[in-house]
Amino acid sequence: MGERSVAAGGGIKVAITGDHVVYHAAPAPVDGPGPLHGYAVVAVTLLAVGGVQLLRSSAGLAAATALLLSAACVLLAGVYLGALSVRRWWRLRRRGLPAWRLDEAVELLGREVEERYGREERLARTHDPIPLPVRWARADPQLLTQDWSDGDQSGADVPSLEGEFGAIADFFRRLPSGRLVLLGAPGAGKSVLALHLARELLAMRRPASSDPVPVVLPLASWDPGRQGLWGWAASRLAQQHPGLSASGGERRALLLALLRDGRLLPVLDGFDELPESARSGALRELRASLGRSASLVLTSRTGAYAAETERHGTGLPGAAVVELQPLAVEAVAAYLTRDGRRTRTGGTVANVWDPVLARIRDPGRDAAALRLRTVLATPLMAGLARTAYTGPAADPQELLDWERFATHEALERHLIDQFITTVYAESLDDRTATGGPSAEEARRWAGFLAHSMRSRQTQDLVLWELDEALPRAVRRTGTAAALALAVVTVRLCGIGLPPWRKAADAPAWTILLAAAVGALVLDGWGGRQRDAGPARHLHRPSGADLRQGARQLRGSLWQLLLPAVSFGAVAALTRGVDAGPALPIMALSVLLAWLVIQLKHALAFVSGPADPSAAGGPPTLLRDDRRAALVTGFLEIVRGERAVPQIGLVLLAPAFLLGVWAYNGGRGTVGAGAWAGTVGAVLAALAVHGVAVSAWGRFAWARIWLAATGRLPWRLMAFLRDAHRRGMLRQSSGVYRFRHIELRNRLADVHGTPATGAAAPDGPVRRRAAAMARRTVVWATSLALLGALTATAGAYGPGGPHDALPPACELLPAQQLAPLMQEPSIGQAGHDQCGIHPGPADSATIFLDTQIMQPAPGKSAVAQAAAYLRGWAGGEAQWLDGPGDEARLVTRADVPNWAKVTVRSGNVLITVDLVHLKPHSAPAPVSVLVQQLARTALRNAALPGPTGDRLDRGRLHPLARFSTSTL
Repeated sequence: MGERSVAAGGGIKVAITGDHVVYHAAPAPVDGPGPLHGYAVVAVTLLAVGGVQLLRSSAGLAAATALLLSAACVLLAGVYLGALSVRRWWRLRRRGLPAWRLDEAVELLGREVEERYGREERLARTHDPIPLPVRWARADPQLLTQDWSDGDQSGADVPSLEGEFGAIADFFRRLPSGRLVLLGAPGAGKSVLALHLARELLAMRRPASSDPVPVVLPLASWDPGRQGLWGWAASRLAQQHPGLSASGGERRALLLALLRDGRLLPVLDGFDELPESARSGALRELRASLGRSASLVLTSRTGAYAAETERHGTGLPGAAVVELQPLAVEAVAAYLTRDGRRTRTGGTVANVWDPVLARIRDPGRDAAALRLRTVLATPLMAGLARTAYTGPAADPQELLDWERFATHEALERHLIDQFITTVYAESLDDRTATGGPSAEEARRWAGFLAHSMRSRQTQDLVLWELDEALPRAVRRTGTAAALALAVVTVRLCGIGLPPWRKAADAPAWTILLAAAVGALVLDGWGGRQRDAGPARHLHRPSGADLRQGARQLRGSLWQLLLPAVSFGAVAALTRGVDAGPALPIMALSVLLAWLVIQLKHALAFVSGPADPSAAGGPPTLLRDDRRAALVTGFLEIVRGERAVPQIGLVLLAPAFLLGVWAYNGGRGTVGAGAWAGTVGAVLAALAVHGVAVSAWGRFAWARIWLAATGRLPWRLMAFLRDAHRRGMLRQSSGVYRFRHIELRNRLADVHGTPATGAAAPDGPVRRRAAAMARRTVVWATSLALLGALTATAGAYGPGGPHDALPPACELLPAQQLAPLMQEPSIGQAGHDQCGIHPGPADSATIFLDTQIMQPAPGKSAVAQAAAYLRGWAGGEAQWLDGPGDEARLVTRADVPNWAKVTVRSGNVLITVDLVHLKPHSAPAPVSVLVQQLARTALRNAALPGPTGDRLDRGRLHPLARFSTSTL
């Protein structure tokens, strides 16, 4: 029968082939950043600009004007945050997650976990060489709640609490409450049985059915004191299944809704692996999270669960509690002798296990045989024993040595050690030219990995989390290097001394260094988020993705409407106030913030979290992440998922501070080379940070450090692949795991101090103290960033180019005044002033004044001179094309015999004031004579003509042309 497709709505297409129905989910829409993030960026930007404007009062802006501008900025930020609150409230009131989206997510998740669990069960080689007959039976009645079957409202028969491995799914489906607790001894097969249950339930589930999708979740990573059960489960599943949505927030929301609606069946594996101090809170949270119809599967060692139920007086309500039974002796015998080594004694051929099995079949009073029989009654130990004694020299009769193995634990430890020795004595096809690792090397290296995993309470060997084993300072070397590059770049920008230079010599780069240290401390307090999906991959956007992005870009344009209205309100509030470039800078800041948000939105189309289940293994994940880090690593800071925001602000600071410096004190001194170097350094710092926090970067740095210190081999990936081939490790969804937690614990004990139980979680007092300390560092870092910005905006500009002038009277000597004055009387009124009075036959009076301007906060010496020239008032002024860089002529209609010229050459001002009592007898108009005198004085002072420092109105910065008072 052919295939036909029908539309199911909500972007789902259904392909029907015979009796099979397959759902094809349309690509999930790429969700951009939440409104909180976008509006918060805008609000913080406006508040920062407002604060800078307030502090710029020392640079010439009136305090009242700066205060009004800052208030306007705060008002604008409040409008943004208010709009955010109203928008979120309206969206939550109108709609939640649509039903079709939940249907789509649960079907996609079902297909992913079915494929993953099937692959994991095959790789675990559960039935190699033959399946062990694992059975279960009713647990101790004290562990059962009295009403475990009260969920049966239809009178259905309660199933017998006994069964075997292959019937677990049928047994679970018959449970009225849908709640099951699997107990057993270490190595009894609880995790294997839970995985098999999930796989069988998925195989029985039909597409679009109401049956929940089982999801296996190791409990070791749950901290019930910090996170609720459903929130933790949603975050864990969101990390494992990035294909549900490109947005981590949407994935968590989808999965949380599915969990709370009962459309997912949590299979919680390893209650006993929680820290002993956390188990009581975990059981309490489990009981509180279960609604009347909620289904659940929980596995645990019998002793751990029994202790908590005794402490609470009850277990999980409505749950059936079964306990895995020890393997029968004959089942163990059939398993061990299946491929056991044969020996020939005389004419008799026997299995190497036969003498041992003969004693454990009928132990009688043989204590050693009884102990070995008990140990081999678990599938784990039976499997280890079968592998450990396949070597030609191995003799399993040593297991009956009473003095050597005085306890069950000693016997189990020996089996694990012998297993490692045996598997590393074998010769594999892919062994290296040096012969591969020895058993002792493998035990040392694997022991370090096991010790690290146990200290982090996890069974997953996530390669990029190896950096957690590094010292904290070493772990953040890459981020520290990126921050150091940013600070050094600011140091080399040539930013002048701050306005408080007399009180403290703390230039902008030293304040930025303090901010970098604070950002690094905050990053060490958990800035990196594993929930975001550490490994990434690049993908080419499809046509549908591009169309979706275009629609979302058009939809986001409305966000610019509110700034336009708000800026209109601010302009009205500041009408008639000389606000300088504040409004244009604010508008540019908002536009840049909006563009950053759109860039973050666009990144989701080309780079996203890698799907561990779809990857070929950890090496493939790392290769994909390396490619993504090298291509888009410099944009990682825009994504904002792997570092605290303060890191990004420090890394971007050099370019922003250079712009502030170029607009203020460094005007005219910042060339294209400085801009190119600074932008290049910023991009390099961003790239270094992006690679350092990527999965591949973290793994590469950890591998180098751990290999250099002798704790891991240089060829780590080859060692892990080899361990996987030998059966010590197994692969699961892009991570490695030890074959069993007991193997991990034994290796960890050999490597370091045996586990004594996890430390108790921090109490409320310590948590509050830590939160207060974190907030303190956040505020201190933010103030340091604002201080660096303020130091740059108000930094003293460069001095010069002129430091000294001849005495003022030497600039207009008597012999050069002959055409105008016959007997001038020259009087020196100081080094900078000169008065030239007329003699008996003269009619002109000349006053000459010189000034060498010094830099001021936010202004260079040249800018100071230009500002003084423009601020001079009185009379009718006109700008001259020369002399000097610029000159200003002032005359008065009511005083025709008076004129004044001020000439600026660099940072030097020369003012010539001429009064002619008989202008009609003068050789030229007074306005022309005063210009000639100014040129003469300029020439005698050895000052050049235009020096390139000309700051006339036509060459002002575009943002400042509307106001000359800012120069």
